[in-house]
Amino acid sequence: MKKIEMLVGEDRLSYLRKALRYCRKEYNKIRSEETCHCSHSAVKAMKRTEEKYVDLGTFGTEGFCWTHTAGFNYLNTGETYCLTICFRSDHERFTIDSYGDFVERNPKLVS
Repeated sequence: MKKIEMLVGEDRLSYLRKALRYCRKEYNKIRSEETCHCSHSAVKAMKRTEEKYVDLGTFGTEGFCWTHTAGFNYLNTGETYCLTICFRSDHERFTIDSYGDFVERNPKLVS
């Protein structure tokens, strides 16, 4: 697999957007081949993205659930409010967000 580094002068958000597009493509490939819960496919796609986009500065995936079918997964940056790739399984959708901002916007889901 070809590794993709951040370009000189490229900002983190632009790099994250490229990584997010790749992550969505990988997720769609995985979903077409597997029948597991969408969060499992999302974690696999995020791990592939982390391996390819070497300058994300992430340390694996983290996540939590608020029901047995709904949860939030993200690439762990080690910083609560640092933007990263996130996946919300009840919406089956990837976004660029931070764990901390998500928790603050959705206190009823995580309490």
